[in-house]
Amino acid sequence: MSFQELIDELKKANLPEEEYQKKFSAIVEKDCLCTGLGTTALLKNDIVNKQHKPEGVIICPGPNLAYFSGTFSLAQMIDHIYGRTNVRNSVERASLFVNELVLYVKYLRKEIDRNALTLNQNTFRTLNAFKTNLLAGIEYYKNINEAFLKDCSYECPDMIADLEKYAQEVESIVIPSLVIAS
Repeated sequence: MSFQELIDELKKANLPEEEYQKKFSAIVEKDCLCTGLGTTALLKNDIVNKQHKPEGVIICPGPNLAYFSGTFSLAQMIDHIYGRTNVRNSVERASLFVNELVLYVKYLRKEIDRNALTLNQNTFRTLNAFKTNLLAGIEYYKNINEAFLKDCSYECPDMIADLEKYAQEVESIVIPSLVIAS
């Protein structure tokens, strides 16, 4: 049963609020990732661990799941991790540096919007410094040695073009001017 189906079933039960919250908390309870990942080995080998909930098998697909489209053996995944084979699908993916840059650009825009009406000198300086540092970081990655870019050519073929695009975007971001009342 999916998470949403569990929640829907719980809502249909029309429980008193306190009981509902208790059952809801049990559904959304967080578990230790390390322990949960090891649960399958415990279950397979009939090992009982009093500190562990045997029903709590956890998987952690992560955001990179979008770049795989098959079922692979452990040996295939290890070979992929160590670069002996490639089991990813053909979806293009940006460099991790570019992906991080996108997050920073969004953050800068959000901070400018959030502070637009109450902009003070400290915030203005902070936003300007953030923008300057972003541009300096982009230049650093654009100038990174060619060996790195050669080694990751199948991973990030458009890294330089992406960096140029985001440099232009960051340069175009306007931080509102301070209006100082006299």
